[in-house]
Amino acid sequence: MEGASRQDNYSTLEVDKEKNRDLPVAKEDEADLPQAIDHDAPEVVQKKEAAPAAAARPRKILGLSRKVFWIVLAVVILVIIGAAVGGGVGGSLAHKSKSSQPSGPPQILPGSNIASINYTDTQNITHYRVFFQATTAVIYQSDFDSSTSAWTVSPAQASDNTTALVPMNGTSLSAHIDFHLLFIDSDNTIRELTSNLTSPAWLEGSFRQTLPVVNSSIVSSGKQCAQCSTNNTIIFQGQQNNQNTLNAVNITADATDTIKLIASTVSPVLGSGMGLTQLLPDADNNASTFALYVNAGSLQEVTYNLSSQTWDLQDAMAADGVVASLGAEAHIAAWCTVQGGYR
Repeated sequence: MEGASRQDNYSTLEVDKEKNRDLPVAKEDEADLPQAIDHDAPEVVQKKEAAPAAAARPRKILGLSRKVFWIVLAVVILVIIGAAVGGGVGGSLAHKSKSSQPSGPPQILPGSNIASINYTDTQNITHYRVFFQATTAVIYQSDFDSSTSAWTVSPAQASDNTTALVPMNGTSLSAHIDFHLLFIDSDNTIRELTSNLTSPAWLEGSFRQTLPVVNSSIVSSGKQCAQCSTNNTIIFQGQQNNQNTLNAVNITADATDTIKLIASTVSPVLGSGMGLTQLLPDADNNASTFALYVNAGSLQEVTYNLSSQTWDLQDAMAADGVVASLGAEAHIAAWCTVQGGYR
């Protein structure tokens, strides 16, 4: 059973070569033979082996490698910082240098007061000296030499300054020979600088007077001639019983007199301009004395009496019998000459 049911796994067809002999055979045309298959492959063009991928080019900044660029940038920044610091320090030093040694003429403070003197030096040359305040608050002197017709400007400052000498802005100024310069400092105190022909450097003087009022004017006078008073007289404003007054101090060679009230009947305006001069000896007077001119709404004259050593109010000064009124800010100057034997 098993053998009968089994199927063969191969074909039973066979080729009968004998029968094929009687069949016609197609004649092959040698000219029309099929193209032979050429198993030789055509020559191929040898391709160059592809170069390995080039290494990625390093990134550059402004044509420089990153490393070089950052190094250069750091150096440039350091140079700029150094220049800035150096410039700042240099500018500061230059500023200090300019502050200590100002170049060019000083700028005059608007509203500066002025004081002046004239004198003859040890070589018999006449000089005129003008004092003024600069915008820096420093007081300057401008000295005219008549032999050269040249002005020389320099600060009037104490070379031995041991205390703060800071002039008040707009300070009153007064000067007389040989030489005294008076001004008001920032503490409303009259201060003094002194010098002389043989020692022209300014030194701090001994006179110091606190002012009882603000905005007082100062006038002073010294020995202006052979016959003139040897005292240095300084006059300033005060107050008494709510009235404006005038006070005088005479400074001798060895002492300072007490403050004296000048003509209590005179009540000058606050901040009155003042003019003080020595009345020179003449045919009627063999000694010099002082004359003071103040603003009491009109021009008032007060003279010093040598005998009584008091200040006496004179008649109101008038022109053609008319007493002229003065503005509160009027400035006053005074001087005395002797002509024909009389003042």
